[in-house]
Amino acid sequence: MRPTAFAALWIVSALAPLGTSFARETGIAADVRISGERIGYRAMPGTITLKRDDGRARGSIFYTAYHRTGLNTKQLEQRPVVFLFNGGPGSSSAWLHLGAFGPRRLVLGESGLEEATPPHSTTANQHSLIDVADLVFIDPIGTGFSRATDVIAARGFYGFRSDVRAVAEFINLYLTRTDRLRSPCCIVGESYGAMRACGLVPELEEEHGIVVNGIVLVSGPIVMGKRSPPDQLLPTAAATAHYHGLLSPELQSIDRQKLLQRVGEFVDKAYRPALEAEAIEAETRDLVAAKVSAFTGLRRLRGLSFSLREIRVNACRELGVESVGIYDARVTSSARGGPFRGATGDPALALIRDPMDSVIQDYLTGELGYNTDLEYKLLHRIPMWNHFGSKASDTLTRALETNRGLQALIVCGYYDTVTPMAVVRRAVEDAEISPEQRKGIEFKNYEGGHMMYTNLPTLQKLSRDVRAFIRKAAKRKRGPALVPTAATSVGAPL
Repeated sequence: MRPTAFAALWIVSALAPLGTSFARETGIAADVRISGERIGYRAMPGTITLKRDDGRARGSIFYTAYHRTGLNTKQLEQRPVVFLFNGGPGSSSAWLHLGAFGPRRLVLGESGLEEATPPHSTTANQHSLIDVADLVFIDPIGTGFSRATDVIAARGFYGFRSDVRAVAEFINLYLTRTDRLRSPCCIVGESYGAMRACGLVPELEEEHGIVVNGIVLVSGPIVMGKRSPPDQLLPTAAATAHYHGLLSPELQSIDRQKLLQRVGEFVDKAYRPALEAEAIEAETRDLVAAKVSAFTGLRRLRGLSFSLREIRVNACRELGVESVGIYDARVTSSARGGPFRGATGDPALALIRDPMDSVIQDYLTGELGYNTDLEYKLLHRIPMWNHFGSKASDTLTRALETNRGLQALIVCGYYDTVTPMAVVRRAVEDAEISPEQRKGIEFKNYEGGHMMYTNLPTLQKLSRDVRAFIRKAAKRKRGPALVPTAATSVGAPL
């Protein structure tokens, strides 16, 4: 960008509503050592204002960017820019930011299962992705420091399609203002953010001419608001029961991978056919029910069905604890009363939420020097969110038919009962895409739950896999777009 243009941009930004700040030379300089190499970078928190057609502001999106320093123009053009966000809807990006891939990391116990002792702090993150890509962590409207101008304007952000449009507009403005439109572009979305990532692929290409090289979907996508069939819950249920020692001695004696292999075979050959059958003989039903009980540790079933809540309640009873984690079913709590009492609460989320809440605002406003009087909204309950158009298989189908060269890495935790691994896989299998396109989709499961990166050894493996994926996706050449058919365009253009 020419100096005069940059100066003009700074003046406009300074006068724009909502305290918009955008400048490549703001922030702090720092470094982190990754794989023995010292990586210098600049950390740049800021906001970009989104405007109506008449030029009036409608909202301001906060971001934290990390750009590697010491690179020339050619290196920058070849270096990927990765945009990252969490889900909710109503979650900030703090979890992926200070929990996984930023240059600084929230200090937690190595396994992610023990309570961190206050005062909480951050440390250099040797598993950051800053060595292979520039990183931009996005807080959608209503989260972090991002705000709509008023209540009426907020309604224009709180829905799947409008949210995708807003984030796409932000990405376009960011790449334009940093002269990075020619750089490879990747997106990392967690949970509901996985569906946002899928929706961004066609929105960015069709509305802004930006081609996405690859997407990383963490603990997603799934179909929102739909009860998953029990055959898709059985692998997570079996892994959870096995972890807590609730299975028979014979099943406890085999490792988790062999157990899940047996579960998969049972689901394909007996369990799913029994669930889908219009009628089933009593003897066959009893045999299938006995096998489900064996794999889950449940003594009683409602017919052939069960829920993951029943798995957690059963674990509470058998282990003599008050609650078992929803986001990570390995976590238990004996605390009585409070927000995490019983199997409906979540001690797993509390393990990371409380430390993150105490650190994130001080990190952004203190260490990085972002000037604001706003409170950072780590999690924000957004009322009346419009999920229309967010069916998981349709959003992925549309992403892949728009961009045939798109690469996708889908990662899940074995003990995640929010977005169970088999539910995620089934959502992808339901996407109406060709066998050739499926070759670009890779699945990986990890030790851990919804935020599997709270386990330090898992973060190391996840970081290595995502780093390799970004390198591969950045080199991938895009194929021609497919013409959408009536069968594959259910999600409708965003």
